[in-house]
Amino acid sequence: AHGDFNTVNLTTAGWTNADAAMALSSYGLCLMIGKFLYGFIADHLPMRKASIIYYGCMSVAFASFMCVRFSWWTMPVAIATFVIYTMGGALPTNGLSTFAIDMSPSPEKFGSTVQQYNIMYNVASAIFCWVAGITADITGYYTVAYLMCLVCAVVGFILVQVACGSAARNYKRAHAEEP
Repeated sequence: AHGDFNTVNLTTAGWTNADAAMALSSYGLCLMIGKFLYGFIADHLPMRKASIIYYGCMSVAFASFMCVRFSWWTMPVAIATFVIYTMGGALPTNGLSTFAIDMSPSPEKFGSTVQQYNIMYNVASAIFCWVAGITADITGYYTVAYLMCLVCAVVGFILVQVACGSAARNYKRAHAEEP
């Protein structure tokens, strides 16, 4: 949902439409590369460890997006922010099954884990778009919206750590009881 207001955030801060479009285009290009990197990392690290990279990148990007009105936030900073963001931005779009594998208590429950994660993600996205727009209308800027994104990223990271740890303990316990 946060990607929906990147352009408005830039134009509200005084960027021209052309500059905002160029910065957002760099995001689209980098997201394609980010998905490949995401896949590579997901193949080589357990989700619990990989999430440090993803949520860390998202948090840094959200903190940077909050600073868009400062004079030092120029096109190179915008492009760098979008590049950093794409490492975390790939998470909800193709991280679903990767998370579900590590969070499923058993292979039989993989489908229901994907379903639950998908429902939570889509409901949160639908609600958050409205909340971000309302806070921007009230304050005149998207700083609060990106602060909320930052808080959600930190909470999401904590929840992933707890869920993956719990799933791993349940898996070990279930397999320890087998003859």
